[in-house]
Amino acid sequence: MAMSDSAVLNAGERLALQCAVVKGGLPLSVSWSKDGQAIAPTTATTGPATATTTTSVRLVNEFTATLTIESLTGQHGGWYVCRAANEGGRAESAVHVVVQVPPFWVNQQPPADTVQTVSGHSVELKCHVHGVPTPQVIWSFTRDKTADKYTTLFANTNRTLLANQSLVISPVDVSDAGYYQCEASNGVGNNINALMALQVHAPPEVHLNQDYMAVRRGSLTGTVLKCSIRGDPPLNIHWRKDSVPLDPTQSRVVTRAQPATGSHPSSSLHPTLLTSELSVTNAAVADEGLYECAASNMHGEDSDAVFLQVQDVPQPPLDVRVASAAGRRIQLEWKPPAADGGNPLQEFIIFYQSSGGDVRQERIMASQFSGSIGNLQPATVYQVYMTASNALGQSQPSLGLTVTTDEEAPEGPPLQVGASSVHARGFTLSWAPPAHQLQHGIIQSYLVTIDSGRMLNRTVLPSSSNEYTMAGLRPNTNYHAYVQAVNNQGSGPASPSVSVKTSEAPPEEPPLNVACVSLNSQSLQITWQPPPADYRNGLLRGYRIFYEPLSELLYLSSPDQSDLQTGSSQTTTELTVFLSGLQKFANYSIQVLAFTGAGDGVKSQPLTCTTEEDIPEMPTRLKIVQSGPDSLTISWLPHPRPTSRVTHFTVYSKEIERGQDVNPQKWTAANSGPSAGRLEIRNLRPRRAVFYFQAAAVSSQAGEGPRSSTVSFTFNPTNKIVAAVVSIGSGYLVARGSRLILPCTALGDTPLQISWLQDGRQLSDWLNLNPLKLGEQIQQPWIQQRPHDPDDPDDPVDENATAGLIQVLTNGSLSIGQLSHNGGGNYTCQARNRHGQDQVDYWLTVVTPPPAPQLRFAASNWSSVTLQWASGSPSTDQSNRTRVSAARHYVIKYRPREAARWAQIVLPATWRSVPVGDLNCGTEYEFVLVASSRVGNSSSSNVVTAKTKGSPPEYLAADARDSDLTLTPTSCTVDLVRWQDRGCPIQQFIFRFRLATDSAGEWIIAGAESPPQQTFLLAGLIPGRDYAVRVTALNAAGSAQRDYSVRTPPLVDSHSKSDVHGGSLAPLFSDPRVAVPMAVSSLAIVLTIVTLLLRYRYRSGTDYLRPDSHPQTVGNANVRTYADGGDTPEDGNSSTLSACQKRPPPMDCSGRLSDYAPEQVSPYAVFPSLTSSGGKSQFSSSRRMKTFVVDGTKDSLSVEMSNYAPPAPSMIRRMHQQQAEEEPMYDYIAPCATASGPNPSGPNPSGRSNKLTSNPQSVFVPIIPARSTWNQQQQMYRQQHGPNQSSPHYHGDWNNQETLALSQRL
Repeated sequence: MAMSDSAVLNAGERLALQCAVVKGGLPLSVSWSKDGQAIAPTTATTGPATATTTTSVRLVNEFTATLTIESLTGQHGGWYVCRAANEGGRAESAVHVVVQVPPFWVNQQPPADTVQTVSGHSVELKCHVHGVPTPQVIWSFTRDKTADKYTTLFANTNRTLLANQSLVISPVDVSDAGYYQCEASNGVGNNINALMALQVHAPPEVHLNQDYMAVRRGSLTGTVLKCSIRGDPPLNIHWRKDSVPLDPTQSRVVTRAQPATGSHPSSSLHPTLLTSELSVTNAAVADEGLYECAASNMHGEDSDAVFLQVQDVPQPPLDVRVASAAGRRIQLEWKPPAADGGNPLQEFIIFYQSSGGDVRQERIMASQFSGSIGNLQPATVYQVYMTASNALGQSQPSLGLTVTTDEEAPEGPPLQVGASSVHARGFTLSWAPPAHQLQHGIIQSYLVTIDSGRMLNRTVLPSSSNEYTMAGLRPNTNYHAYVQAVNNQGSGPASPSVSVKTSEAPPEEPPLNVACVSLNSQSLQITWQPPPADYRNGLLRGYRIFYEPLSELLYLSSPDQSDLQTGSSQTTTELTVFLSGLQKFANYSIQVLAFTGAGDGVKSQPLTCTTEEDIPEMPTRLKIVQSGPDSLTISWLPHPRPTSRVTHFTVYSKEIERGQDVNPQKWTAANSGPSAGRLEIRNLRPRRAVFYFQAAAVSSQAGEGPRSSTVSFTFNPTNKIVAAVVSIGSGYLVARGSRLILPCTALGDTPLQISWLQDGRQLSDWLNLNPLKLGEQIQQPWIQQRPHDPDDPDDPVDENATAGLIQVLTNGSLSIGQLSHNGGGNYTCQARNRHGQDQVDYWLTVVTPPPAPQLRFAASNWSSVTLQWASGSPSTDQSNRTRVSAARHYVIKYRPREAARWAQIVLPATWRSVPVGDLNCGTEYEFVLVASSRVGNSSSSNVVTAKTKGSPPEYLAADARDSDLTLTPTSCTVDLVRWQDRGCPIQQFIFRFRLATDSAGEWIIAGAESPPQQTFLLAGLIPGRDYAVRVTALNAAGSAQRDYSVRTPPLVDSHSKSDVHGGSLAPLFSDPRVAVPMAVSSLAIVLTIVTLLLRYRYRSGTDYLRPDSHPQTVGNANVRTYADGGDTPEDGNSSTLSACQKRPPPMDCSGRLSDYAPEQVSPYAVFPSLTSSGGKSQFSSSRRMKTFVVDGTKDSLSVEMSNYAPPAPSMIRRMHQQQAEEEPMYDYIAPCATASGPNPSGPNPSGRSNKLTSNPQSVFVPIIPARSTWNQQQQMYRQQHGPNQSSPHYHGDWNNQETLALSQRL
């Protein structure tokens, strides 16, 4: 047959392949090979081909060879290659032969004829066949072997077709019994099939008609227990009572077995059905029990049971309940039993037992349906149940009751308090509840106190907790811890204190001032200073120095060479170390860490150090080619690890004549430029000569290095220059994703062509080159290492993109733009012309990042999660095409589940677990792990989701008689002690309120406690009003809220009472002791206001426009005044606070700078009144002020509320100086007005318009500094009067109710 790319034949057919060389000079050598194995030609001595000869090759003539196979088998399939060669080169042609083979049984063994199994088991019907192409197997089934038609089987719930064509039935049922046929076909030859009989045996199946039967004691009729048994015979049937076999010879017990009607004993698909009966007559108490009917055969056993009850006692009392419970007594009520068992009731018996105590009883007459039990323990849980009794005995117990007596505060401390899991940053404190008899109630929580002498931490944990893990502690520190139990009545005594000393930890900071000095070409001296003392976390045991060379391109000197050089380390107790045996003239990365007994600390930042230069290493390889009729070109490969800066190379040559060295010469070749790495020697004498060459590298610092090995070359003057490749190949380790250029500098007569191949596969067409017109050449491969990060979306690497990024440059070099995982292997550049050919080989090994590690969750507590992982298993590559880089470190990335940004921790490569700390309590986190190497990062591991311990706050409901609220006519105090943090400390309480009648209105934020206190005062309420109060508790795990409905008590005084009863206020004002002080006070207030107006008006030279004291009805339609509660006062005076910003410098409502100077006070400001007592100024109110900001243009409640704050600093200073005669100074607040119209009084000195239109919906209050300012004033006062003194003018809260009332009076 003629040569073609492929041939498909059947087994037994003949094959003939003829190979003819159409061109090429003689002599020629023509040979055949199959799958890389040479086929020897058939010679005359061999004789003619016989029937037993598998393959024969005959040389027809000098340029034709024929390969023949008389009878094909499956083993003859493969690649057949014909190769022809002469002095000018070689050529080859290949054909792929496929031999089709009909189906046949593996090992020539068909499946078994019969397969037996048991119902409920699994069975595999094997049908192992082979053939080319792969046969297709079809299973079919029939119950009757003589049936003409089989049913084709497909996979379902109990049938599975395996990859090896076997049929698995699991579980097997009796209905699956029958005949199974497997038929194999592949379109070649005849089909084959096999028939298998599947026999399914049935184990016994036992069924009783019911599981409970009752018989009266002494009944003569008795009862019959019927048992049905199905299974393969023979069946062995027997009865048991309470697991004891029955004696069939007893007269009261009769057993018999008989075939049931409708059975099919002769059919394999219908197992035998039998019935067994047991008769119990004259039932006695001893006859009561569990009766079992059991059957067995050779395939298994089964049983079923029925409980037989003999009735002889009454039923238990009904509806037993607790009528009342006290600390020492429980009163019970019940109803009589539904049946007395046929005998009159004699008495009721109450059984009660505490946990761990003895069972006690109280007997009650049968005529009574109530009773009590006494002498109980308080705050104790009792289990109570009752029985009824008659002449035959007691009934079964009634439904149990769990009754708890009243509580008391615990009398005992928690037990078994101990510390475990002690580590550097914390420990776990565990305990057991107090003795049960000392708890006196339900333990609601535990109070854990941890004291270090400098830090005191108290944490409330739910009662379900029996341990607490403390985190964030200092290493190597002594702590004392104790626990208290808390119930609804209070806390109990503290447990004995536990002393714990945290262990050492690795240092948190690296060593300081890391420096290096180069001693010679192979030695470095590294120095450093210890880490800061506060971050050593224990006694420093020594230091570790990590160093590794920073090389980017490595030659493969042997197949077993490591992929990338790993670093080394040294350990020392000194502050300096000498590193020797290093690479010459190499950059090293240096890192130093300190370690304690607990482990290694943090590495210092990498420091790059360079060893000194040494004499250059000799070139590794030399190659000489004839580049012209009178010229030679020598090329060489520099040493892969330079030991100095090579400036040029020296080439030595000599000739050998009659055994003597003659004409020695020396040339200098540059180490840079287009001709770097090669030298052309011209003008050679036109005669045949043998040359010997050596090369040496030369450094300006260290001089000339050793010479390379001697390479000889025989020069023959000729005008026919054979194609030759000057470039020298080698092996290289290249990171995946790198860009590289492989050179192929070719010389020879034109036309000169080159072509590139990868593993024998041609990558490009032949490219014509002109050696005289080539551009810049490179002698060594150019590699740009590009580590890849698979998690970076902007840094993709297509595993199949290498071929698309390969191109041959115009100078013959091969450019690979992005090396993929599959890009490793042998790259060959072939050059040819009409005189011959040459080639150069490069071997590339692709270094890939480590595989993704496998991450898993190990443990968690309130502030940390412990993770464990295993490094990924790299795939092995025996061909040395790829290598996996070792991990240098791991990176843990984590974030809260709903967060977008990741935090990360860098871990040493030797670690396989880590506790990730400083996490939020009760929060779910996501974790991934990445392995990092010198060539990039691995893919991210599987995402692990874990949650720290802890839950949102919880309110523990109190007894109905207790209340969390304390009410006054104008305030409400909220008790917060019943809030439990459930493992996550409560960070803040937020308090809101609103009128109960305004259910659709917005909540008013009354304040927030952060950090939380035990109580909160909600002041400024209106007497006699209904309010809704909402308390929200927040911690790291979430929030919870509780709503209250409260009503403030009415405000009661003598004047209001007299007015209610029809009295008059006239006698009050007729009393001169009342009238005179009121008149004087009113006059003083009026004079003070007038004086202030005149003084500030003339001082500033600014005209003020007083707001209209009688605003229009329209303007006041939406104005409401709220007294810390959002309600409208009944006196009808309406006022709101301005929405202007209270910040200097003064600004008007439009945001522009106001015309008021900072020291000026608005004529409409509201001041707390001052009274003089003993020559010292005092505030008339002992409560701190609270201000509101209300939107007066909308019919809505208050939208903003300022914080509580103490009096102004200027007022405090004046009181300290005892200047009561002067008015107090206030911080400025601008009136809410807008500039409009021309200034009627003319221009003012500042040149700005000060015409203001007042806002009739504004009331102004003084700005009170925040608490921080008050603390500064307190410190100033203590400096003047002593460290233990406090300012007498500050008495806690300022009541905003009084402030608003004062503003209305003004």
